[in-house]
Amino acid sequence: MYESDTEKEDLLSEFKSFCQLYKQMLQGAVISEFHKICDVLHFLEIREMSGIFSNLANLYRIGL
Repeated sequence: MYESDTEKEDLLSEFKSFCQLYKQMLQGAVISEFHKICDVLHFLEIREMSGIFSNLANLYRIGL
């Protein structure tokens, strides 16, 4: 299948590079999602402090 050990080493090196890039992409995606969650929590905290969130929560409990 492989002509030489060099081909195997090259393929392994490429695979390792691919895995490293994939790992970085996943870390970036996780960080991005974490920031979105923090933004939503901050938004909800602001709304709760102004009373709007509690009013919406009460409407939800009533079933509207």
